[in-house]
Amino acid sequence: MKKIFTALLFSVFLIAGAFFANADFELNTAEDDCKLAIIINGAVKADDDHIRYWNAVKQKWAYLEGENFTPSNIYVHYTNGTGRDDSGIVDGPASGESILETFEAIAQKIRDCESRGKRAEVLILVTDHGLSVQGTAGIPLEGGDILYPDALADLIRTLKDAGTVDVWVELGQCFSGGFIDDLENVANGVAASTGADQNHYSTRDRMRFEYYFMAALDGNYPDGNVVTGVPSTGNPWQDAWEFAKRKYQEELGSGEISEPVYGGSGIPNYCGNGVVDDGEQCDIALETNSCSEKQECSNECQCQNLCGNGQIDESEECDISDDSDQFQCYDEGYCSETLCKCIPFN
Repeated sequence: MKKIFTALLFSVFLIAGAFFANADFELNTAEDDCKLAIIINGAVKADDDHIRYWNAVKQKWAYLEGENFTPSNIYVHYTNGTGRDDSGIVDGPASGESILETFEAIAQKIRDCESRGKRAEVLILVTDHGLSVQGTAGIPLEGGDILYPDALADLIRTLKDAGTVDVWVELGQCFSGGFIDDLENVANGVAASTGADQNHYSTRDRMRFEYYFMAALDGNYPDGNVVTGVPSTGNPWQDAWEFAKRKYQEELGSGEISEPVYGGSGIPNYCGNGVVDDGEQCDIALETNSCSEKQECSNECQCQNLCGNGQIDESEECDISDDSDQFQCYDEGYCSETLCKCIPFN
């Protein structure tokens, strides 16, 4: 078996970097164009391509679509490149060359986001398969290549080098815990379904851990039923992992043993991350903030008075920060500094 990226193909990636950096990739200009994802389902024999793998891929795709990831920013690499239905969501095979091209396409989109001052987010979702070669975990790919933990870490570093990006990884394959040590320092969160030397146990139709992990992120099971009992610590990726671990082990009972593991640097502190960090009074990504009714959350994540924000908001007649406040009151009065209402001259 050839070792992908860290050997021949990774050297090709480095050499080809200048070419890819100037390639004419078509960028999506929608509101969420800096949200990107890659789904990988590795090599498998034709008679081993179980429906549960495809079901897991479809569940992940549905979650991403529901989170406003545009279809052109979701890359699916499925076994030999052929899906199990006519949905058309598969972009190519789970081969080293094809995955390599996708990572560079994602890096190029991150560069574009960086040039526009936008933070990017990348989700890396792996379904199956997993193997262990002399104690080292890996993902078998089409053509005989193997994606090892250090190689995947190198690929994530290329994304980090391209611009400001948060990277979240979910690994549903056997021996996935063997990726933690290499990835936890380069990814914000790494949710592995098993320990480094353990198998993942599935049902005929679903990958147990992944089923619950994606449902926890989504808030609903694929059948539409609402998910309950998910922890809420402020880190949705780790919360989903905690929920999936509990449900997965409840299903396994005292039979098969599989201990999911987690790692990662966590949610970075910045205004807009959905968390009120130290030094912030609110966060612009939250639908509900602690600001009063007469305040709004500013782009610096501070509560600021609506009166004086430079625009005439609903219920206001004028705004004191506008030099033309007297004109707003039609020369009949002045703009109140606290109410943004026109007060008649005496």
